[in-house]
Amino acid sequence: LLALAIIFCSFSTQDLQSEQTVGLFKNSQESYNGYTLFSPMNGFNTYLIDNCGEQVHKWETGKLPAMSAYLMPNGYLIRPAKTLNNNFSEGGSGGLIQIYDWDGKLIWEYSVSSETECQHHDVAPMPNGNILVISWEKHNKADADSLGKVIMGDEFWSEKIVEIKPNFKDGTGERVWEWRVLDHSVQNTNLELSTYGDITSPELVNINYTTKPLSKVDWLHFNSIDYNEKLDQILISNHTFGEVWVIDHSTTTLEAKGHKGGKSGKGGDLLYRWGNPASYGHGTAEDQILSRQHGAAWIKNNIEKEGMISIYNNHASKDINIDYSVVEVINPPLNKDNTYTFTLPSYEPKEANWKYPSTPDTNFYSKNLSNAQFLSNGNALICNGPSGTLIELDHKDSVVWKYVNPVGFNGVIIKQGEMASSNEVFRVQRYDVDYPAFAGKDLTPTGYIEPGSDFTCKLYDNPDTGVDENTSDGIGIISKNKVLNITSNLEITNISIYNLLGNKLLDKSLKSNRSLIDVIGFNYGLYFVKISFANGKVKSYKTIIE
Repeated sequence: LLALAIIFCSFSTQDLQSEQTVGLFKNSQESYNGYTLFSPMNGFNTYLIDNCGEQVHKWETGKLPAMSAYLMPNGYLIRPAKTLNNNFSEGGSGGLIQIYDWDGKLIWEYSVSSETECQHHDVAPMPNGNILVISWEKHNKADADSLGKVIMGDEFWSEKIVEIKPNFKDGTGERVWEWRVLDHSVQNTNLELSTYGDITSPELVNINYTTKPLSKVDWLHFNSIDYNEKLDQILISNHTFGEVWVIDHSTTTLEAKGHKGGKSGKGGDLLYRWGNPASYGHGTAEDQILSRQHGAAWIKNNIEKEGMISIYNNHASKDINIDYSVVEVINPPLNKDNTYTFTLPSYEPKEANWKYPSTPDTNFYSKNLSNAQFLSNGNALICNGPSGTLIELDHKDSVVWKYVNPVGFNGVIIKQGEMASSNEVFRVQRYDVDYPAFAGKDLTPTGYIEPGSDFTCKLYDNPDTGVDENTSDGIGIISKNKVLNITSNLEITNISIYNLLGNKLLDKSLKSNRSLIDVIGFNYGLYFVKISFANGKVKSYKTIIE
């Protein structure tokens, strides 16, 4: 499952010529047909392309992104932009949230940029139309002293999450919810301060923990945010701590300041954290799994239970002199009441439930940026941010689609045949062809973004897997860390699991070549897996669940 064999150097393909430098390199029948959205980091436009790499839509914004972009079901584009706030000069700085309609008209914008705050890196659109925003907040030396935080210099930056409700009638926005890290901080050096407490509590944030020099004013450096509607929880990537955090969104703003309230009953305290137990006093640097990670997101397709998380772990090596990245998938210990079980010394799992590469590979590396998105058919779309390379992989570890961003510095389009440079992409998203935003829209391809491309390309319809029904089903069933990993050459329509007594323990309908199944509640032992395929065949398999 989730085999992400990603090759960012050259690979042979019969689809296109070897002199390709930008644009489409590969499209195959195994690729999931859809429309891919990306905002080149050094360009002023946001592009929507089809699987042949042809532009089907473009939003001209006149501003650099900060740094993600999302297409809403109503056809609106949510895109944060840079304001060049000199008070916050770290990478990822933005400050302006903009919404464009399908025709490219700016219909709303809201500033989160001042001397004391600045939006950065990412936002999370919500189903109710509101927007969750990551924002730095600046604090002075007096604030640090009152909290018991040790700093060098006159200031430090913390983080907050702000939920903004757009008002399209008058162009304003209402801040309807807020969560601040400092409301949940703890230190163990000054008994006289209100923040004094147990720094080994996983629900609180050690205000004096860092993996950076004390001179670094950007203490936490959040770089991604995702919202899970079913759980009503927020997922955050904390770059400095080497962790992902989950907090409760069901609180009021007042409850979010404290330690009680919300569905969890824990207020704004951390519900779950993973990646570096040393950040809350458990273990050492050797126990740290995540480092410089980006793109933390809930996996919303082909999972049996809510709560699985994918992470692009940029610097997975514990040796600072060796560079390689790993895409990790974890299955947090989520209870039926949507709380998380903490087992000393750290939250489960002890290691990723799945990762790629399974062994270190220095050819697989993104020093920063980057993300992974799991598509409706189970394929994985990967963004190697620094190189602007977008790759899709099927369940057999094969590269089935590859595209290189042709937009370079200052928005200049790189010609086919010229070497790509300054073509970084922060994040990529692909949308199904029947995504509501596209209803009634003209998606006629208008040609390649880059000049000089003259190849032909065929689009393939979903859900055709491109597999001959007379071939082997090629089933793969792997059990590891309480996740059952099922892949197949043929499209699967149903999975049922039985124990040795013949009792059905799980029944799941799907339309995919792969699936992740949470088996945390299953005892160790032998089970029968009954799989129905799209060609009408039904087969049973034996497997041992760890």
